Amino acid sequence: RRGREVKVTLRAIADDLGWDRSVVSRNVTKAIGLGFLFDDNPGQGRESDLSLGERKLETSNGDVLPTVDEIRIGMAAVMA
Repeated sequence: RRGREVKVTLRAIADDLGWDRSVVSRNVTKAIGLGFLFDDNPGQGRESDLSLGERKLETSNGDVLPTVDEIRIGMAAVMA
């Protein structure tokens, strides 16, 4: 649909992580719903054809994960 370069199946993700396919399926479904992944072959009983979605996984500093300082600030706000 969008000419993506890298595609992977749900089975490949489960095998690579060593996780049960049902666990991976639940997480992939959430990621698709949030726009992080896209399935070019949707449908129950069909092998997924997953690629990156339109939504990017970034924080305010452009990294995937927050910095230690961002975590400390966030925790301080929660504990206050």
